[in-house]
Amino acid sequence: MSMRLLRLFGGRPRLAALLAAGARDLGYTARLAFAPTPAAALAFARAGLVGTALLFLALFVSVVMGIGAVFGAFNTMYSSLASRTKEIATLRAIGFSSMDVILAMLFEALLLALAGGVTGALLAWPLNGFTANTLNFQSFSQMAFAFQITPKLMLEGIVFAVIMGLAGGIVPALRAARMKPADALREI
Repeated sequence: MSMRLLRLFGGRPRLAALLAAGARDLGYTARLAFAPTPAAALAFARAGLVGTALLFLALFVSVVMGIGAVFGAFNTMYSSLASRTKEIATLRAIGFSSMDVILAMLFEALLLALAGGVTGALLAWPLNGFTANTLNFQSFSQMAFAFQITPKLMLEGIVFAVIMGLAGGIVPALRAARMKPADALREI
């Protein structure tokens, strides 16, 4: 038993021996083991159930919004296809290949998605540094969330928007490429 433990517990050898034995049983040594923990890990550990629920909710909303973005792109590209049936049929009639029509429709989807992604990133930029608070009713503690919008995050959002736009533009582009010029011109 160390002299430090004896001095720490006021010369009570029995209490010091009991604590030293308990510490050894738990795997502790006489020296204090210290390992730094990242701030994010501490925040999630403090948040507990509320933090886990908020993370699940954020992931769920992200997935639903991504699916909504794909359907929005589908709708936009199908309406574009419907309104330009005559132009697409004319292109096919004068000799443009199916691949040319697919590439034109996908390029349009890419430009629309890129414009939407850049607009969204620019609208999100003023929220950089915004702080929101929530109350944990189990422990009556308050959690604060600070939005940090970095250029890397904005670029990732723009890339995600372009991917969603292209995913939403593939099916209408394939449909436009399969149109027979004579049938498309008859529909008008």
